[in-house]
Amino acid sequence: MKLNRCPICRCNIDIFALAKDEATSQLLAKLAKIDTLSGTSLMDYLTLFAPAKTALTANKALRLVTEVEALSGGDWGRLAVAMATTVDIQRAKQQRGETVKPFTTHNYLKKVFEQMPNEEPQRTALAPLGGALPSANATATVFADFSRAGLVATGNKSKTAQTMDAINARKLK
Repeated sequence: MKLNRCPICRCNIDIFALAKDEATSQLLAKLAKIDTLSGTSLMDYLTLFAPAKTALTANKALRLVTEVEALSGGDWGRLAVAMATTVDIQRAKQQRGETVKPFTTHNYLKKVFEQMPNEEPQRTALAPLGGALPSANATATVFADFSRAGLVATGNKSKTAQTMDAINARKLK
């Protein structure tokens, strides 16, 4: 059964082929249980572990997702912001021409996550950068601070700002 086309290479994806691999099947089951916002942040975060010249294997991705799941402690909202912040910081380093090696542990994410207060997610994104927590218009403030810090190009929202927008929109419902 053809599920869809790959959004990147446009090849057909066969759902039966995916289900035949044990690790891929377990990985998809875990991802299906996570909300879309957190899942997107998680998938972006996993790219930080990908080797430079090869793809991330399903077994390694499954192990990483299981480890991140344990880190979340059920607080996927805060962890989604922490993962998006981690990805933004690493991408900013790459854009500045710094050498960024693939991650081997979750230590960097743990630092970012631990620095975030146990408050609503939209008020916590600046904590890893040492900035003041935003008040009324959290998303605009965070985006402006990230832009000034060189974490995003002007006119393009960072993954953190996009994640925070989605969290704010969900809270308004």
